[in-house]
Amino acid sequence: MQIWLWLRSVWIYIDQVELYKLGMALARDGELLPFGKLATGDLPIPGVLLEILIGLPLMAWLDLRASTLVLILFHLAAALILSRVLAKDFGWRLTTVYLAIFWLSPWRLFHSAFLWETNYLLLPAALHLAACRALRNEAKLGASALLAATLLLTAQMHGSVLILGLSCVFLLIRRRLCLHWGGVALGSVLGSISLIPTIMALIGGSGLPARPESAASLLTRLNSVEKGLVYWFRLSSLDVGRRFRQSLFCTEPGGGDTVPQPLLCHLGELTQILALASVLVSLAAGWWFFRRRRRPDESTESSVREWYRHYTLAMFLAVLVSASMSPVLIQGWHVLIALPIACLPVADWIAHRWPTAGSSLRAIIVLFVLWRIPASLLLLGHPMYAKPASPELPRHIAPTELRVLLPDSDRP
Repeated sequence: MQIWLWLRSVWIYIDQVELYKLGMALARDGELLPFGKLATGDLPIPGVLLEILIGLPLMAWLDLRASTLVLILFHLAAALILSRVLAKDFGWRLTTVYLAIFWLSPWRLFHSAFLWETNYLLLPAALHLAACRALRNEAKLGASALLAATLLLTAQMHGSVLILGLSCVFLLIRRRLCLHWGGVALGSVLGSISLIPTIMALIGGSGLPARPESAASLLTRLNSVEKGLVYWFRLSSLDVGRRFRQSLFCTEPGGGDTVPQPLLCHLGELTQILALASVLVSLAAGWWFFRRRRRPDESTESSVREWYRHYTLAMFLAVLVSASMSPVLIQGWHVLIALPIACLPVADWIAHRWPTAGSSLRAIIVLFVLWRIPASLLLLGHPMYAKPASPELPRHIAPTELRVLLPDSDRP
């Protein structure tokens, strides 16, 4: 499915144009720009990390899928790191359930094969968990350096780094994180290397002027907190919202270039119902996970499990607090960085309940996990992954300077 989505991602829409132009500045012109694309609020993203991540692959292969291939490698690396950390602490039974939920997640798969800065964030999230886990009881130089560098580098990709930063603050307050300040200093230096062009531009007075957006209203902020709460439980479910409703499989005759496919359209409608129901499973699992406490006489393994509960709670609170600080009404991509840890409560709940579950509960669990496959395949009908009715369609949409990146760019 991952490769299929990657091969189908041949469209360059508005959100991708600026990123590909940024990468082409390095690939074609050999120029490192001091700022990345504009973020929410029209504030420029500092550093050259995004340009390097997009431009270096284009230097090797002048195709829009070169950069998204690196994106897939980011997702693979995140899965490997998460599986290694969780298997060490919980064993392979829970880890296998977790990987099925995380890797087959429609949220992950949808954001895995087209260029968008938020789509890179699963690897920083995995590194954040690994570093914080290593610093649970002991201040370590290497893990502290990794944590600091991860935060600084992630800030050069997307503003949702605030979620990672706030979670560290909450863990420090709860004394669940022990930092080696020498390691923090080392990681800060390493993470700042890609900021040098930005710093030089600011010193030279050639920084990109910001166009600050007006402050969000109190109502917008409260709505963002509410949405952040809902998104947390949706992330581990099947519910990717409007992505199913936007499917071209349901296109009315004359409403587009894609031929409607009634069977797939009905399957999509069924999946929307199951997706909404799956949120209830995530909600029940989250309630169970957060209420579960370690008893004083329990083992060291339970102590580790308790740390994961605190870490998950810190990330949950960080999502809500950052949502209240957002200058715009938050959307799913603003909290995508929380996807890896949002999948843990439901994986732990399934691993705990499965041995004693009755046939009805087991059927619900199997449906919750395995329906991710048809749900994710239905994303092939989304405009981002839909097969063009004509090979020339993507070329007509893409700006002239980016058409060289499209497959079969030598066509007349």
